[in-house]
Amino acid sequence: MMRKLIAFAAIISLLAVSCRTPRYVYSPSLPNVPYFEEKGETKLSAYYAGTGKGDQGTGLHSGYDVQGAYAISDNWALTAGLFKRKERDTYWLFVQDSYNIFDSSVVNYKRNLVELGGGYFTPVNRGETIFFNVYSGVGFGKFSIDDKGFNAGAAYSRKHTNKILKWYIQPGVNFMTSEYFRFSLVSRISFVHYSRSATNYTTDELAYFRLNKINDGWLSFFEPTLNIQAGVPGCDWLRLEAGLTLSTDPEDNYLEARSFCPFIGLSFDLSKTRIKKASTTLQ
Repeated sequence: MMRKLIAFAAIISLLAVSCRTPRYVYSPSLPNVPYFEEKGETKLSAYYAGTGKGDQGTGLHSGYDVQGAYAISDNWALTAGLFKRKERDTYWLFVQDSYNIFDSSVVNYKRNLVELGGGYFTPVNRGETIFFNVYSGVGFGKFSIDDKGFNAGAAYSRKHTNKILKWYIQPGVNFMTSEYFRFSLVSRISFVHYSRSATNYTTDELAYFRLNKINDGWLSFFEPTLNIQAGVPGCDWLRLEAGLTLSTDPEDNYLEARSFCPFIGLSFDLSKTRIKKASTTLQ
């Protein structure tokens, strides 16, 4: 009997160490992908985005990105973006082969980020239907965790916040396949610094979720993206945009990021409306 109890305790300990429920420290923003060809072109886009990985119950995984860009020359552009996400995960003591430190948990996340950057674009073939581009920039924001539930018959409440500083480099290739269809393949690498931690998790809980590993530290993420644009006949200034952004987890085995982010939205090029108005006036 004693051997069985020892074996059971060992199994529980192994589950607690190796199959723990995570607290997601990162969710990728959408790469800003201007399809610029010349000076004066603009981009103003708004996207609805979801977040994958981690929905263990009734989930709330969505948000939006607003982006802008302007080509200041035939090869250089400035970019800006706003990123917001709300996410929710629900856990019980044992969930999908994982062990939760609490009996039950409802974990809500909020993420906010402002990004500013710039980059270079140039055609790489004679027909100017393929463009190489590389953008880089910085982001400033915050992420917070609101963790509530029950443990040993009593309600608990935990909160955790970190300031975020993000630097990224984003090479990509744009394929202008036709007047009304084009797509881009992007490989972004993001470096994220977490600071000014505020928390009421206990020391043991911080260690369990590995949140003690991120304060005043840097994490890196690889974020490949497929971006697709479809034009609207008669509306050169308007395009439907959709795609998918992926993200790797940090190198630490127990820190996790939202692994994929599908999105859909609209993109406007205000320079096209000015050209159309000018041509109408001349006629």
